[in-house]
Amino acid sequence: MALFSSNRTVLLIADEALYIYTAAARAVRLVETVPWDAPNFEKNVAGIIVRDCGPNPLLIVNDMVEQHYRKERVVRTGVSFMDRSSIIRRKLNVAFPNYPVRAAFPLKEKITKGENRLAADIYIFAAVPETKQFNQTIQAAKLSLRSISAFCLLPVESSDLVKALSDKTGKKRDGKSKWAFFMGQHRNGGLRQIVTKDGELALTRMTPILESDEDPAAWAQDVHQEFKATMSYLARFGYQDEDGLNVTLIANPEAGAALESLIEEQCHFTSLTSVQAAKLLGISVGIQDDLRYADTLHVAWMNKKSKFILPMTAVSIDAVSRPRQAAMAASVLLTGGMLFLGYQLYDSMQSLGTVMSDIDSAESKISQLDVQYQLEVKKKEELGFDITLVQSSIAVKKQLNEQNIKLLPMFYGIGQALGKEGKVAGITVKQIEKSAVTATAATDDPNAPKPPTFEAILQMIYPSTTDVKLGNKEVQDLGQRLTKFLPGYEVEVTKLLKDFEYSVGVDVQSGQTKQQENNQDFVAEIRVRGS
Repeated sequence: MALFSSNRTVLLIADEALYIYTAAARAVRLVETVPWDAPNFEKNVAGIIVRDCGPNPLLIVNDMVEQHYRKERVVRTGVSFMDRSSIIRRKLNVAFPNYPVRAAFPLKEKITKGENRLAADIYIFAAVPETKQFNQTIQAAKLSLRSISAFCLLPVESSDLVKALSDKTGKKRDGKSKWAFFMGQHRNGGLRQIVTKDGELALTRMTPILESDEDPAAWAQDVHQEFKATMSYLARFGYQDEDGLNVTLIANPEAGAALESLIEEQCHFTSLTSVQAAKLLGISVGIQDDLRYADTLHVAWMNKKSKFILPMTAVSIDAVSRPRQAAMAASVLLTGGMLFLGYQLYDSMQSLGTVMSDIDSAESKISQLDVQYQLEVKKKEELGFDITLVQSSIAVKKQLNEQNIKLLPMFYGIGQALGKEGKVAGITVKQIEKSAVTATAATDDPNAPKPPTFEAILQMIYPSTTDVKLGNKEVQDLGQRLTKFLPGYEVEVTKLLKDFEYSVGVDVQSGQTKQQENNQDFVAEIRVRGS
């Protein structure tokens, strides 16, 4: 991600065209609207960015209809920190195999451990297709030679905007409302609806409505139909009247009043222009030719962020952003070196010749280091080298040495017991509390076996279609083989195939929602203790 700048060029990807904005602390300006079928699209867009938008970094925002969201549960029990990111990547690949532009972020909601379920964190998985419009935008960004701050989804990044407006305008007799409902028409004519629950994204829809509000009553009637359709979906998400609902509309005053007269649902309704809403949020959209459009408000809100909720990842995005990031890092390094050398020059004027020589040497070294850095980065990427994994592995090794835990003999015996075909989903190792070890060791017999000082939990995951009896027998047989190949260790089957997890899927596209519930994995565990 590029370094934070208060000024950005925002490329808003809509279904009909690409909207190019310049965003600063005091104003948002629509520079150009470029249809997707425009001749020489990429070169023209790159030219507009260079000529009319200045050297600011690019923020690419997807506001198209086709966006996919899915709630997914990620088990905490038996999963180390190192494995969590790889598990999430794997689940993302399974959830959206045909969408390479994807990412995940955790929700506040948690699943506690129960009799038939494992403790889990709740994530939202998001993905968009790598469409022609997406590729055109990325190619134009590449030709402009501008750095990319991030590629984001508008509903996700504006979910905190919805919460902030709800907190400013909403009312509830017994505290803040759980649900916040935001509606605003964009310049492409579509109505973007964003619903949050407890401040987190719950539902989003993008639907066509009347483009003009010259007839406020007709426009309000159209918006009201879409509002009622979305409210019917909320019941599936657990909405109840007593939860409280704050509704915020971006519109001209006449159209807002017309819509308010049509709403019969129990809620607190507020209609604002884009300028009024921006003022409540402490941001500025500047002077706008039409105060009913909400996309300028979204652009101003996202521009103030230094950290985004869910920056999306894809190979095509990295191919543009990584070289820019490396160049910027080298520029910062060179600037720092020049400042230091300038101070040295000021502090010792009599050594001017030596200082100038040092400057030349420093610049030469920076160039050499930059070349070496680029080569090493390329090699590591080709090899699939994960620096974070290596650092974490070293830290784990150090911790095991400090606790005097020797794992290699145990792992060798586990490997013999598993054989060529056997496998486990994970192994968790922890030290046994010293108090428990001391109590077990309280004996005068010098020949008594040493009490265990650590234990390892082997976890096996079986598909939901597995025959439970056969699976249990396989687990018990593995326990017997472990006892055979691990003399001196305590081996115990602590859990057979009777726990499972499930996931809830939510797919939002063109205003439609579906929810699925699937039984998934059986989990079995074997405990091995040793010293």
